[in-house]
Amino acid sequence: MNASDTITFGLEGENMHHIQTRYNILHILFWMISCCINGFVAIYLKSKGLDNTLIGIVTGASCILITLISPFVTSLLNKIQNLTIPKLITCLLSVASIVFLMISYVSLPAGFIMLCYIYILTSFLSCVPLVSTIAMNYIAQGVEVNFGLARGMGSVSYAVSAVVLSNFVEWFDPNVLSVLFLCGVICLLSVVNTFPDYHEEKHEVKKSGNILTIIKKYKLLFVILLGWSFTFSASTSLSTYLINVVEHLGGNTMIYGFAVFAMAASEMPAMAVTRKLMRKFDVMTLIVVAGVSYLCRNILIAMAPSLLFVFIGVLFQSTSYGLLTSTMAYYVSDTCEKEDQIMGQTLLGMMTTGLGSMLGNVAGGILQDAFGLSSMLVFAMSMTVIGALVLIGVGITYKKA
Repeated sequence: MNASDTITFGLEGENMHHIQTRYNILHILFWMISCCINGFVAIYLKSKGLDNTLIGIVTGASCILITLISPFVTSLLNKIQNLTIPKLITCLLSVASIVFLMISYVSLPAGFIMLCYIYILTSFLSCVPLVSTIAMNYIAQGVEVNFGLARGMGSVSYAVSAVVLSNFVEWFDPNVLSVLFLCGVICLLSVVNTFPDYHEEKHEVKKSGNILTIIKKYKLLFVILLGWSFTFSASTSLSTYLINVVEHLGGNTMIYGFAVFAMAASEMPAMAVTRKLMRKFDVMTLIVVAGVSYLCRNILIAMAPSLLFVFIGVLFQSTSYGLLTSTMAYYVSDTCEKEDQIMGQTLLGMMTTGLGSMLGNVAGGILQDAFGLSSMLVFAMSMTVIGALVLIGVGITYKKA
């Protein structure tokens, strides 16, 4: 579905009042299943015999793939008649659930498990923009949907899931994650398929350019995203391999679960009030705050002499990732022209969950296996400083302008 399409929703009076509630529940379930495959990726794949380098390759490959196939997945909504966002999400997550169960309870070669897990991660990441598009379609038609609130509730869900899942992993084994993922997907699909239908009325519009065209057209956006990609790569490596940091400081899987809980739960306040903050402060001020917060977050975790400093560091997730994620989503929507909306959001994803995550996961895994945990921590701090300087520099420069 194009951002330029005129959409008429089949909304009944009662449904109108429950759209926000349904969308909140959708995010709660969506980020719960995300925790199953993303929050415990290192623990799960290590249980299958993979080392840090191979884990980095799996997560990095999925990030590269999503940058390549995301535009294609979106285009399917235009090319296939009667294909809706709920139906596409149903297809992607249903197959991913079956594959996850298979690699969990069937003895398979490590190489095949890697390929399957890359598929699972890629399928899930393909759904992220689809879930966001549901809200943007309503907002475009004047239906009040608070995206930041729903996304923040998703973060709280991720946080609670981290604690609950860490206990399940301790009581049983990492394979139980696939069963919980399936249960979560079933609940999610029962919600996403209840959203009111919409009808598209196509009309001629100016065609959007490709990614290179978007970069040339919105240079400031690209520079901001470039800086964010550096800090994102650092935070990704620290998050993916946080279990290694926690164990190095004497913790266990349960402590790791609480750390992930604190990190994810802290995102909620900033995400929920981002739109209000943007009305009170300019975007560049919020970008500077996020840049400083990334410095505090990543350096505290990387240099932590004890678990206490790790927990203090992860709390800065709120004003770093939490604040910048919502701010940039709204910034792209407010800055890009109508025909560039989808490609602008695609660029945002490519620079963060694509380039940033790929670099952080692959480099973090290789460095640990080759030179030890400390080398990954030095890498994270270096990338953080570079990215934060770009964000702070751009924010201060254009705020004065």
